[in-house]
Amino acid sequence: MAGQSDWFLKGEYFEACNCQSVCPCIWMNPPSEGDCKLLVAWHISRGHLGKVSLGNLNVALACHSPGPMTEGNWQAVLYLDHRADRGQQQALEDIFCGREGGHPALLMGFVSRVLAMNGIRVILGRVVWVCALAFIASVAAGS
Repeated sequence: MAGQSDWFLKGEYFEACNCQSVCPCIWMNPPSEGDCKLLVAWHISRGHLGKVSLGNLNVALACHSPGPMTEGNWQAVLYLDHRADRGQQQALEDIFCGREGGHPALLMGFVSRVLAMNGIRVILGRVVWVCALAFIASVAAGS
């Protein structure tokens, strides 16, 4: 981890998984379906990494855990808002890949493989579901 630098994010958070009800992993229980296909997304209303402004940008993270999430070995795809310039993309990548410490670093500690980082149009409520379905389909197909 490079970081623990000056960063701050405030905004909205969205989470969905393939379990039959509320995600049991939150309470340290195994997923109801045996594995976990998770999509989390953030709309950053205000934020920065150093002097790089991150306000009004979106990020989504699709993960697959082959068993209980606490056992790790997750595969992940990180989706960055296509409107971000190069500096903002790097800042978002550094934060959400855990290089800057904090909660993202804790989450990424469970990831054994980042399959891709893509710049896409992330619109919470519509495209996020398309990303989730595409990710779940690719995991189911074994790709």
